[in-house]
Amino acid sequence: SVKKRTRKMSEVYGFGSPDYSKMINVSEKSVKASNWTKNLINNSSQKNNFIKQIQSTTENKDLLLVKNAYNTSGISIDTANTTDPATVLKNAGFKEVTTQVNLTTGEGIKRGDILMNSTSGQTHLEIATSSSNIVGITSDSSTNIDIKSKKYQNLNWTKVLRLTK
Repeated sequence: SVKKRTRKMSEVYGFGSPDYSKMINVSEKSVKASNWTKNLINNSSQKNNFIKQIQSTTENKDLLLVKNAYNTSGISIDTANTTDPATVLKNAGFKEVTTQVNLTTGEGIKRGDILMNSTSGQTHLEIATSSSNIVGITSDSSTNIDIKSKKYQNLNWTKVLRLTK
């Protein structure tokens, strides 16, 4: 019967629900962090609560987004020293992979990558939720804050960090 044939083919050829994180060499923790970030964007209540949280702190808002996303996957990010987010992330198990990414096109970006721009004296971070989408915090004041998903664009990124554990 067709059912038996399908089962047999799945055993032989490995059909079914593939683990895409293994296929594209992305850590399971990066997938969880990426999923948390996507859910944050799509759940207005959760998003509004997070915006209230970041409005009430003096910590780097972008680093808090990354911290919360990765905390859900079991990665502890100590944000006590927010003057150097790259070091904070490297201490949490991230590795700089900037040379593996074409910053102009985004080719080489993997789900969960952290994109960093620290060219203007301040550091801006965004999280890649896929190879072509990124999520970041936008603000024009301490009260007008939003979290948005967008297609990849080069915002003068200076570093790309990837979780290695």
